[in-house]
Amino acid sequence: GQEEARTRVLSRDELVQLFVAMRDAKGFSYENRVTVKLLLLLAVRKQELTAAQWTEFDLDRAIWYLPAERTKTGTAMDIPLPNAAIVCLGELRRLAEGSEWVLPARKAQQRMLPHIHENTLNVALAKVKPLMPGIEPFCVHDFRRTARTHLAALGVDSHIAERCLNHKIRGIEGIYNRHDYLDERRKALELWAEFLEACETEGVIRA
Repeated sequence: GQEEARTRVLSRDELVQLFVAMRDAKGFSYENRVTVKLLLLLAVRKQELTAAQWTEFDLDRAIWYLPAERTKTGTAMDIPLPNAAIVCLGELRRLAEGSEWVLPARKAQQRMLPHIHENTLNVALAKVKPLMPGIEPFCVHDFRRTARTHLAALGVDSHIAERCLNHKIRGIEGIYNRHDYLDERRKALELWAEFLEACETEGVIRA
């Protein structure tokens, strides 16, 4: 049968519960918590982060230079890094222990990939979901739609929010407008980061 487009979006309250559950779930590592938070912050595709190398990042300029060969659109993307993402990347660099990969393969993994498999986070989140009873099922890819929806609610213009997800601008504007809105995207992602930080803080208060 034809696959239906997913529409799942995590609400603010569900994001709060997610942060709480990630902290409390047994067997859900600190590395996984930081990685999920980074995926939320940047709204990138899962495989774009799991296969990332440190050479793609300029943390001093707060930019991730995502090469064209690793994007779904086949177009290189300069991703502005909000301050919270810089903190997450600093933690992942410490945990990587000198690896060239942001998320190097873990010792327990018996596979040829030098970095974690893209399904690693799906398996890890299965340990979190039992701590979120009554919550509609969700997957990692739903984080991108969640970010897009909340960016709109935060007042970010549609074309800026679309570029934050590395979506091409449609129609005649997409053909003639090659401006990549780096500064505007940086402001949008900082706004989104503040929203997520508030969700995480609320989770701590609830506990």
